[in-house]
Amino acid sequence: MRIHKILSAIGIVLILLPFSGFPSTWKSIFIVIAGATLTYISYTRRPRKKRDASGRTIEPIKTFSESKEPLPEN
Repeated sequence: MRIHKILSAIGIVLILLPFSGFPSTWKSIFIVIAGATLTYISYTRRPRKKRDASGRTIEPIKTFSESKEPLPEN
């Protein structure tokens, strides 16, 4: 939940930044910092591929079970 708060705060800052009274140099610095933070968060939150001892990628087993009986065919 903490990351959602960080992303929301960055979004609000980016929305309000054009209407603030900061000089354009400061605005550019804030935008670069916000972009770098978003890039870092998205990089660290991406799913990792699992590997076995030999280094091969392990694919997850995709299972599906029907939760109710199938409809009768007419």
